[in-house]
Amino acid sequence: MLSDPIFKISSTGTGATAATTGTTSSSSTGSSLASLTGTGSSVMGKDQFLQLLVVQLQNQDPTQPMQNTEFVAQLAQFSALEQMQNVNSNLGTSILLNQSVNNSLATTLIGRDIEAHGNSFTFASGDQPQLSFNLSGDANATVNIVDSTGKTVATIKAGDLKSGMNSVTWDGKTQDGTPAAAGDYTFTVSATDAKGNAVTADTMVRGRVTGVKFDNGVTYLLVGSQTFSLSDVTQILEAGK
Repeated sequence: MLSDPIFKISSTGTGATAATTGTTSSSSTGSSLASLTGTGSSVMGKDQFLQLLVVQLQNQDPTQPMQNTEFVAQLAQFSALEQMQNVNSNLGTSILLNQSVNNSLATTLIGRDIEAHGNSFTFASGDQPQLSFNLSGDANATVNIVDSTGKTVATIKAGDLKSGMNSVTWDGKTQDGTPAAAGDYTFTVSATDAKGNAVTADTMVRGRVTGVKFDNGVTYLLVGSQTFSLSDVTQILEAGK
């Protein structure tokens, strides 16, 4: 006779407890989520992830606790998040270290001559620039020298050349034999093989480093009025070599 009322009271009490717990869980979890994401950031860090997991455990329904597999899965997510953040941190440190090394290296090149990918050079009166280029095959090559206005001021017939690195020297004179004006120039190379097919020519320039420029994390070498990134440099030479 007593067992039925006791059973009913226990059942009702449990239901009330469950309902209360569910309400508390919902409000507490919502409040906790608001506090965790109230920073305005849309990115959740590992600390916020762990806090959220703890809040979830504290406010779970005792009649339906989190399953072991679900808990392990969330811990695995936390571990993966932590590892990714550590990788990002280490990568950022490595980038800063590389930039520091490049900056230090660049300053030691001031006063040295370099060879770099490019086709621009600064000409001064009395200079005889050496213009280098790398041919992809044997070819007959012609070098055209162009001033800052786009006018061809000189043409050098290089003749038949072997594949690989080649160079010609400009005497600093225009087509009519008069000295060229000082300023910035570029040069182009047209080359064809024995069958008249075009041959690729990768132009190179040489010059003395007069300074170093740092722009948006990239290091540039100043050669006269020209700038070259470290990745463009193919050779570092003694001055005058």
